[in-house]
Amino acid sequence: MLSHCVRVRRDRQPCLIASTLFLTAFAILIGMLLPWRASYQVTVAQAAAPGASSSFIFQGIGMVALPVSLIDITTIRWIFRGKVSADRSYD
Repeated sequence: MLSHCVRVRRDRQPCLIASTLFLTAFAILIGMLLPWRASYQVTVAQAAAPGASSSFIFQGIGMVALPVSLIDITTIRWIFRGKVSADRSYD
C-alpha cells in the first residue's frame, strides 16, 4: 500500500502511514517500559540525583560539550564557506 502511494505520487497518505507507524511503535515502547516506572509513593525530589551530581553534569555540558559543538560548527562552516549558493539546486 505504501509503495503504491509513492508510485502514484500521493504525498499525504505515505506521510500519514509513516506517522501512524511511528506513533504505534512509540506507544508500544511506552507500554513495555510502564512496569519499570517509579512507584507512586516516590516524589520527583526523592527520585532526583543529589545536587552535587547534577551540578557536575551541568558544568560538564557547559565547559566541554558546548564549546566542542561550537568549534565543530564553526570549523564546518569555515571549510564549506563560499561553496554553496542560493541559486544552485538539485533539479
